[in-house]
Amino acid sequence: MDELVKGLDEKGFSFLETIFAVSVLAVLGSAAVFHGSSIYRNTILSYETAIFVSDMKLIQQMSRTATYDSSNFPSMEKSPQAVDMTLYSGCYYLKRSGGYGNAFRKHYYSPDIGVTPTGLDYLSFYPNGNTRYGRMGNLLLFSSNRGSIARKIIVDKAGRVRVDRRKI
Repeated sequence: MDELVKGLDEKGFSFLETIFAVSVLAVLGSAAVFHGSSIYRNTILSYETAIFVSDMKLIQQMSRTATYDSSNFPSMEKSPQAVDMTLYSGCYYLKRSGGYGNAFRKHYYSPDIGVTPTGLDYLSFYPNGNTRYGRMGNLLLFSSNRGSIARKIIVDKAGRVRVDRRKI
């Protein structure tokens, strides 16, 4: 009779053991999904930051190799055909200076990315690499799902572009 009771006790214990194992796996799985989504958000944010900074450096290089209008050459008036970057909340455009022609590059941010420009809504460079109009400012790219993950892009008057990767 003791063997029969002992067998029943083990069956109940194995059922509780199964429930415990499934609950532990569920907790570990939810932690893995959360960590995976955090890695995804960081990857998207790093990608958008790299694209944005490379486009800034592109327009800075194009301004250094800008040609001057030959009709204004005798008067020595500078009218470079440089490139401007116009920033909006969901995208940015690269256009020729003076509004000539259509935008040759339009970049729409990923849906998870939010952008907050402070002091920057328009960006252009002189042929020496300095920002036009003595402008400087910051641009904050952040993950819209989690505001603590962000990249701060700093553009100073000398045309230097830096990225601050600290958490906010």
